Amino acid sequence: MLKSTLLDILRTFNKEQLKNFGLFLNSPYHNRNSNVLKLFSSVKSFYPAFNNSRLQKEAMWKLLFPGREFRYGLMKNLIFELQKLAEKFLSLEKFGSNEFEFGVNLLDALLDKDLKTLFYKNTKYYKSRLVQSGIDIKYFYYKYVFESKELNQIYLSEKKKHKDVIPAGNPNESLLIFFFISFFNSNYNSLHESVLYNSPYDKGYLDSVIDFYNNSPVKNNKYVSVFSSVINTLLYPDDERIFYALRKSLKSNSGKLSSELKYNVYTALANFCTMKMMKGNSEFIKEQFGIYKLMIESGNYSNGKDNHINPYMYANIVSMAANLRQFTWAEKFIEKFKSKLDKSRREQCFPFAMVSLNLKRKRFGTALEYLSRVKSGDVIDKITIRRFQMMLYYESGYLDELHSLIDATRHFIANDRKSSVRTKIIFNNFLYFVNKFTEIKGNIKNKKYDGFFLHKLRKQINERELSNKTWILEKLEELENFIIKKP
Repeated sequence: MLKSTLLDILRTFNKEQLKNFGLFLNSPYHNRNSNVLKLFSSVKSFYPAFNNSRLQKEAMWKLLFPGREFRYGLMKNLIFELQKLAEKFLSLEKFGSNEFEFGVNLLDALLDKDLKTLFYKNTKYYKSRLVQSGIDIKYFYYKYVFESKELNQIYLSEKKKHKDVIPAGNPNESLLIFFFISFFNSNYNSLHESVLYNSPYDKGYLDSVIDFYNNSPVKNNKYVSVFSSVINTLLYPDDERIFYALRKSLKSNSGKLSSELKYNVYTALANFCTMKMMKGNSEFIKEQFGIYKLMIESGNYSNGKDNHINPYMYANIVSMAANLRQFTWAEKFIEKFKSKLDKSRREQCFPFAMVSLNLKRKRFGTALEYLSRVKSGDVIDKITIRRFQMMLYYESGYLDELHSLIDATRHFIANDRKSSVRTKIIFNNFLYFVNKFTEIKGNIKNKKYDGFFLHKLRKQINERELSNKTWILEKLEELENFIIKKP
C-alpha cells in the first residue's frame, strides 16, 4: 500500500482538503461503505508523509478487522474504492471552484426540467458575471456556450414571440475567438521547442489555421491579435516590429487578461529577446530586463497556478541585471524571490544566480565557491555548470585547467544523446571561441594574432548562434584593446 495511487493522491492534500475529504466520505450520498470510512480514518493518522511501515495492507487489515484472517482481495477492493472516492472528491472540488462550469451544468439541468423562466434569469446572471471576470483561456468558450444556449432556446421557445427576450452577443464570433486564442496559445510552446531545439513539429495545421485566421471576421479582435503576434514572434524572429507591437498591445490590454495569459505573453516577449541576443543584438539585453521587471512588478512572474517563479527565468533575470550592472537590484531580487522557487529547484537555482552575479562583479573566487555547491542534475544543468567553469577559469587565468575542461567537455557533448542538434551546435560554438581566446591569451606575443585576425573572429562570432554571446563579445573587446595598444 505504501506505493499505492491512493497515497499518492492523499499526499497532495493540504489539511483543509483532508478534513473536507473526511466530511465527503461521511456523506451517505457519496459513500455507504463504512469499511471505506474506517480505512480512511486509519490512514489519515499518517498524514502528511504516509510512509510508515504500518501502512502495509496486512497491518491496515489488523486495524480494520482485528482477529479476522487477512483477505487480500477484500483489502485491495477497499483501497481501490477509497482511491476512486478520492478522485471523485478532487473532481467535484475542481468543478465547484469554477463558477462558470457550474453555471453551464445548471442551465442544462434547468432546461431538462423545463424551468425556462429560471433558465433565462440564470443565463443573464452568468453572462453578467462573465463580463466582470478577467479574460482567461476559456472566457470566450463560456461566452459562446451561454450565448448559444440562450439563442437556441429563444428560437425553440414561445418566448421568441415576446420582445422582452432578445439574444445578446454573437455565439459564432465568440467560438472563433476562443478557437484562435486557444490554438495560438497552446501551440506556442511546441513551436518554440521546434525553433530552439530543431524538434519535430507538424506546421501544416498551424499554416492552415493562420490562413483561416487571416480571412476570418475576428481577425481584428484585440485579444486574438495578441496571441497571433505571440506565434509570429517565432515565425518571424528577425522582425522587431512584431516585438514592439506586441509589447504595446499587452500594455493596452493587460488589465483584462488573466495572470496565466499575461505570463504567457510576457514569456514570448522574453524568448524573442533571448533569440535576438543569441544572434548578437546586445540592445535586447535591456529590452529583456525591462520585460522581466514588468513581470516582477506586476506580479506576473508565474502562470497563476502557483506562486513559484520559473527557475530558469530566476537565473536569467539575475544574469540580465548583472549584464546591465544593476547589482544592487539583482541582490535584492535574489533574496526576495529565493523563497518563490519550488523547493525541489531552490538549492540548484540559487547558487546559479549567485554565480552569474559574482561573475559580472569580477568576484571570481566567490563565484567558483557558489558553483561548487551546484549539484550536477540533468543535461542542461551539467552544460550550464561547464559553461560557468570555463568563463571563471578564463577570467581567473587558469588556462591549463581551461584547456583540459574544454577537451573533456567536447567528449561530453559528443557522447550526449539527450540534447538536440541545435543545442549542441550552440554550445560547441561557445567552446570554439573560448578555446580561441585561450590560445590567444596564452600566446599574446604571436604576431598572427593581430587586429585583422580579431576582425575575422568578430565576424565569425556575429554570424553564429552561441551561448553567452554577450560575455564572448566582451572578452573579444578586451583582447582587441590589448593587441591594438601593445607596442
